[in-house]
This record gives sequence, C-alpha cells and structure tokens, in this order.
Amino acid sequence: VETQLVPLPDQVLRIPVRISSAKYELVFFADNIPGLGSKLYKFEHVSNEEINLEVERIEDTVIFGNSHLKMEVNKKGILNKLKTKTSDIHLTQEFAYYKGAVGDNTDFAKRASGAYIFRPKRNKVIPVGEPQSATFIKGNLVHEVHQKFNEWTSQVIRLYRGHKHLELEWIIGPLPSLQHNMPGSEVISRYRTDIDSGDLFKTDSNGRFMIQRQRDHRPTWDLNLTEPVSANYYPVVSRMSIEDSNSVSEQKKQVWVMTDRAEGGASLQSGELELMLHRRLFNDDAFGVGEALNETAYGKGLVVRGKHKLLLCEEDCEIASRRIAEEELMKPLIFFGEYCSNLRESPTSVELPADIKLLTMEKWSEESILVRLENIRKSGNPTKVDLDRLFPGRTIASTVETTLDGNLPISELKRLQWKPSDLKRKDIEGSTKDISSVDLKPKQIRSYIVKLR
Repeated sequence: VETQLVPLPDQVLRIPVRISSAKYELVFFADNIPGLGSKLYKFEHVSNEEINLEVERIEDTVIFGNSHLKMEVNKKGILNKLKTKTSDIHLTQEFAYYKGAVGDNTDFAKRASGAYIFRPKRNKVIPVGEPQSATFIKGNLVHEVHQKFNEWTSQVIRLYRGHKHLELEWIIGPLPSLQHNMPGSEVISRYRTDIDSGDLFKTDSNGRFMIQRQRDHRPTWDLNLTEPVSANYYPVVSRMSIEDSNSVSEQKKQVWVMTDRAEGGASLQSGELELMLHRRLFNDDAFGVGEALNETAYGKGLVVRGKHKLLLCEEDCEIASRRIAEEELMKPLIFFGEYCSNLRESPTSVELPADIKLLTMEKWSEESILVRLENIRKSGNPTKVDLDRLFPGRTIASTVETTLDGNLPISELKRLQWKPSDLKRKDIEGSTKDISSVDLKPKQIRSYIVKLR
C-alpha cells in the first residue's frame, strides 16, 4: 500500500486537553472497501530511520495540482486561483467574524444575538486578516497548505491525488471570552470569486436536491428587509453553490461548497459564498434557553474542527456535488487496535446501482428488516434494484412496500379525497406483492419490509 507521512499542524497539537501524543498522520487510499463490509489494513513499525518531509515555508507564489485540478497560493499564503482542464477562476478564501448584537430584549430593536437567532451588531464583517504563517507540504498522495491566521483560527488546504475537489479543514477556537453585555464573535468562512452570480445562489434541501435563493427577495410575499445579513442566511445541510448567471453558454462556471455538517450560509455579494462556522455570545436572546451561547469545555471556549470541500465545474454538478457530500456523510467507520487484527475481511460485497442510495437497513422485528431506498438522480428512466443483492447468502421470503415511515402497507393507505372536480386524483404507486426487484424513479424514496428465511 502506498503511503505518505504528513506532520500535524501545530494548532492541532495545541487543542486544549488533547490526549494523543501523535505528531504525524499516515495517508493512504483505502480502495475497494466491500459494500456493507470491512477491509483490514495492518501497519508495522519496520525502521527507526527518520523520513525527510518536504515542508516549505511559503514566501513566494506556489502552484501545484493533480491530473484534474491546479491551485495557486500567493506569497502571503492565501488561496488565489483554481484551474481545471477547461476553465479557471480567481478564488480567495478568508475568515471573518460578525460582532453579535447586544440588548435587553425588551423589544425587537433591542434583541440580542443568541442561541436561537443570528443578529449581527453591524452589517459588515471584520476580517480575521492574512495568515501569520503558511507552509506547503508536497507529497505523492496529497499536497497540503497549512495556514495560521491567529491564536484561534487555522486551516489546512488539501489536494489529493486523483480528486476533482479541494478540501479545506479549519479549526476555530477557543474564541475570546468577554463579559456579559459585550458583543461576542460569530465566525464565517467566505469564498470570493470572479463569477458573476448576481443575486442568485443555491442551497440544498435537507441534503437532497437544490433550491434557488435570491438575495433580498421572497418568492411568495413582499419582503420588508430589516436584517440584511441574517435575512439572507439559509440552512445548508450539505452544500451550496453559485454560477455565472449572465452567461449565455450552457457551460456556466460554477463553484460548489460541500459541508461536513449543517451550517448557515449566504451570498451577500455577487460571486461570494459565506458559511457560519462557530459562535460564542455572552447575552441571552430571551427565546427560551435562559442562558447565553457561551459553551465551554475544560474551562475554555469550545474548539470546532470541520471541513469544506470545494468543487469547480462548468457542466451541471448537482449530482456530482451530492456524491462528494454523501461520501463525507456516509464515510466508512475506522477501527483501531488489537481487536481489529483478529477480524476477517468481508467475503462478499453489497453492490447497488450507482444512482441508488441505501437510506435505511434496520431490524424491524425478529423476522423482518426495514429497507429504504432513494434514487438520487434528477431525471431520466427508473432504476431497477434487485433486493436480493442486499442479503448475500440469504433468501427473501416476502417483501411488502410500506409508507415511508414503515408503519403501514401501501395497500392500507387511504388518502383524503378532495371535493373539487378539477383536481385529478393521483394514485399512490406501490405494491404489496412478494417482490425481489423494484423500480425507483428519479428523486423517489421507497420503503419495504423484507422478511428473510
């Protein structure tokens, strides 16, 4: 197995009450992991010989890449440009923070920013500034740029061999501690590009498909804009994007940012995306918690560590971006230790069509299993799924399609009959027959109770 040793950033080593003594991480590609199975890797200490790592302090422009993507970092250690085989964009990434509003909550104008609402004191962010230091690590599997901005903000930018996207892993915290009635900090990561996106951007709908958003606008009512920043923030469960809205070509430049957790996001200027990373506030917003959003651990403010993945493309990347987001959400579990050395690798692999996601496989009773499947495509023909593939070595005795929650067979579902004659009744598709092969239309989710012999 080809490997690469990478030093951990100093900011990781200095996380409060960190227990591990590790100073390096070992990078390798775990290929062909069996579906619903496991694969075993064994590592042995074979030499005490020191390895010379290519660590270079960035003092001039650095350009590096792989077979799909090239990246330019300027002499200050700031991401400056991304280039694919067909296009390139000027893109910078920076950290900034809003000062949270302070008030006694006696009326809305005096409402404090807190656990339930994001309400900045002013409508402009305060930049964290340029990196105080930046280093470049070149390797056979991954290139890394380590950035330190201040005592509570740092980041590692990674480009893996063969990947079409960039990974940005940030560490925020502990944020400064202040007294009650002082404005706290609400930290964002902001991506600035030369894409002319106008006032449009997209966010995902609960990790599934995308919804178009328009700055300072609501599609069903006239917006009285009193909070120009927070009113334009939307939930981002897995990804958000902007594209060149003025291009007449079908090939429009797009930037997608995938998250590893739910965050708030906005596009407050054309060509920009921003995502909320961390908040520490010292005033209650009077919405029920009864305390300020001032979470601590070991006597210090929380440290948050997370990832963004950045994708640049010209074709429709909604499905490609979702696959990247799903890989982060459904990444394999990693186990370590002597116990693992006694495990056997899975003899079989569960393989499903590329467009099908296994949402649920849950024991429903002593004899049955709840299986829930989703077709992640937006359009096209149905995809056939052989349920027998999910249970190698077992035989399906019966299969019954149910409502999505699994509590009622489709045959027993009775919809409300609407009285207006101009509304056409749409029958619920489904089957209560014993079936082993099912069809899923694009965007469709179906649930089944499967009994095994």
